[in-house]
Amino acid sequence: LVAGGLLFGAGMAVFGYCPGTGVAASGAGHRDAIVGVAGMLCGAVVYVALYPGLKPMIMAFTDWGKITLPQAASTSPWPWVVGLVAVIAFALRMLENRRPGEARGMA
Repeated sequence: LVAGGLLFGAGMAVFGYCPGTGVAASGAGHRDAIVGVAGMLCGAVVYVALYPGLKPMIMAFTDWGKITLPQAASTSPWPWVVGLVAVIAFALRMLENRRPGEARGMA
């Protein structure tokens, strides 16, 4: 998942579009998007071709059963709860302090 996520993110950064907007831009005739969509399709073909050989390695990492982040990190769940509450509180505070129109660059 990590390798795939990094590759996907790098592709989006180079491509300049999300996959859905890339397909839409391709339909609108943008040449850069057409090349990007062709790259996505080529990547899918390569994955399908390599999957039989990769399947044993992929499956070896996937069967952990039901596991939580505290179990994976061998910690108490409370630091995770406190951290999540802190992140949510920070995000809500940032939203509260935002001036109207600021998100659209109108402030």
